[in-house]
Amino acid sequence: MRTPGKSWNIPGGTPESDETPEATLKRELEEEVDISIGHFGMIGYFEVISDKSTSYQLRYAALVSAVNPQMIDPAINVVNERKFIRLNEFFNYIKYDDYRPMLDDAVEWYEKNKNNI
Repeated sequence: MRTPGKSWNIPGGTPESDETPEATLKRELEEEVDISIGHFGMIGYFEVISDKSTSYQLRYAALVSAVNPQMIDPAINVVNERKFIRLNEFFNYIKYDDYRPMLDDAVEWYEKNKNNI
């Protein structure tokens, strides 16, 4: 996804009060890129260390179950751009090489689960 005037990145966000990580995942994907997901699984986490505190970003892989008409992202009041790409195009858009292990984990998750989906 890309917010107008910014670089491409993967959707994400922060849990709302008493929201589970899975509910956050579904809500953020609906709000930011207007997709619904079906089968999904946690593939890892990323530790974010700052001078204020340490937090953890959970990483999930998911299958899209519905592509919905695009709406305004309520957090920023704009419509984000979404693009469906082939796996080998990922780093043409996402310029964070640190995402490589996450992408590998997502592919591994898919390969393990594709016959049970």
